Amino acid sequence: DHALQGGFGEKVAAYCAENGAHTKLLMLGVKGICVSQGARDKQLKAQGLDAESLAARILSWKENR
Repeated sequence: DHALQGGFGEKVAAYCAENGAHTKLLMLGVKGICVSQGARDKQLKAQGLDAESLAARILSWKENR
């Protein structure tokens, strides 16, 4: 549950680049928008961060690497 821009994944990507690790990363997180108030499950689904959406994105990423 973190922002894509300025988030943990961005730090990992920078570290890999600085240390010569040539690997592909799948960045998952909240897009650079303000998320409206609401139930957590609805917020996650709207951002594609619910279990079903995450599983689909990860499987698709694995198939296309």
